[in-house]
Amino acid sequence: MTSISRRAALAAATLAAAWPFVPDARAADAPKRGGTLVGTWGGGEPQAMFVPGGGGSSPQMTSAKMLERLVHIEGDLNFTPLLATAITPAADGRSFTIAVRPGVTWHDGKPLTAADVAYSIGQYWKPISAGLALKAMTGVSATDDRTVVVSFSQPVPTFTFMSVAASEVILPKHVYDGTDIRTNPANNSPVGTGP
Repeated sequence: MTSISRRAALAAATLAAAWPFVPDARAADAPKRGGTLVGTWGGGEPQAMFVPGGGGSSPQMTSAKMLERLVHIEGDLNFTPLLATAITPAADGRSFTIAVRPGVTWHDGKPLTAADVAYSIGQYWKPISAGLALKAMTGVSATDDRTVVVSFSQPVPTFTFMSVAASEVILPKHVYDGTDIRTNPANNSPVGTGP
């Protein structure tokens, strides 16, 4: 059995790093103009198209093209509507009423409803994804097909709730209900509302 000391390993690594770089002969060719550059971003291939617990930048980039949010946050920190046409805070800051955009369909043709939004907030955002931002949440309900009310035990700043609404996706209840959201096979072939 051969052992190598740490000093010998460090010396070998230093020597390898200092070894002169010999460019590939192909690099000497004249550059080609035009064409398409294909590159990757982040840590490589995403482990799934949508990773409910986070998963880093790769699955966030892929899922963002399929699964949409209630609102979008602009560079000036203003919020613009996406799947919600309005999010209205109560005067006491203990609830928010969400108006769900009509006419939106999931990729499988089923309509987006308030039940999808309420399910996403109650079963995905609070227990899995949004963390402390929704700690004071006491309930969420769809009061009709286009309206959701989210209730809190204490006042929640509007910016805090709107920031969650701008960062968390809406999932189709008919695909995820009754399953473990984290391991649902739909995570690798999401049914969303996005382009």
